[in-house]
Amino acid sequence: SGFLGSGKTTWLRHQLHASHYRHAAVIVNEAAPAPVDDALLADLARLTVISGGCACCTKRDEFLACLRDLSDTRLRAGDAADFFDSIILETSGLADPAAIVAAIGNDPMLVHHVVVDRVIVTVDAAYGLRSLQTDALARSQVTHADHLIVTKVDGIDRQTVATLCATLH
Repeated sequence: SGFLGSGKTTWLRHQLHASHYRHAAVIVNEAAPAPVDDALLADLARLTVISGGCACCTKRDEFLACLRDLSDTRLRAGDAADFFDSIILETSGLADPAAIVAAIGNDPMLVHHVVVDRVIVTVDAAYGLRSLQTDALARSQVTHADHLIVTKVDGIDRQTVATLCATLH
């Protein structure tokens, strides 16, 4: 998860390119009706796109159905082509990760098949402080993160990055 434009897709692309999530199924959620980010990831992972709303609210049912389908596929994965050992959700920048985790935990089937291992949130070094000051969703994303990745630090003065990191801590 992460703020709009904070570098979620770029960070994930680097992770996939470095084979950190070699056997992952990736769900890309875009609020816009016409997805764009999936084009950057398509050649690196098994990919599902949910567009036109957030997985935490307007597209929650579609997201949960996708997880159920992936869970069923994983249970049947006798075929190596269907094998994956994890699922990564790249959320829309408008998504609330707490609502997504709660939706999975409240689903009578998924609660037995999906374990949320960690919530990673990207924070743009240039706009992170302002976002935290003015945007409740940005604060919620950071508050519910297990790991924070500060992005776009090139060209940002050290004091701004240090202040952001201290604020995040």
